[in-house]
Amino acid sequence: MNKEQVIQKLKDQLDEVSSKIDQFEREAEIKEAQGKAEFQTKLTQLLSKKQEITQKIDEAEHASDEKLEEIKGNVDEALKKFKAGFEDLKKSFK
Repeated sequence: MNKEQVIQKLKDQLDEVSSKIDQFEREAEIKEAQGKAEFQTKLTQLLSKKQEITQKIDEAEHASDEKLEEIKGNVDEALKKFKAGFEDLKKSFK
């Protein structure tokens, strides 16, 4: 994969993350006050993870080819953590 393909793949994954966050934001609006507070805390954590992923993708865009693989690994790890947090949030509110 060349640099542009790697970055596009990471951006596509970020779009997927953003879509999931949007879905949960809509659901948060209909939750009861207590549940909503817990939901918002977990959602805030996911938004923080999303910001971390965005920053790493920005780094990738300006990285040398040697550094790109390291950054890609960091993004992949951050995405795993995001997805685990997302699944935890999803389970909490089913």
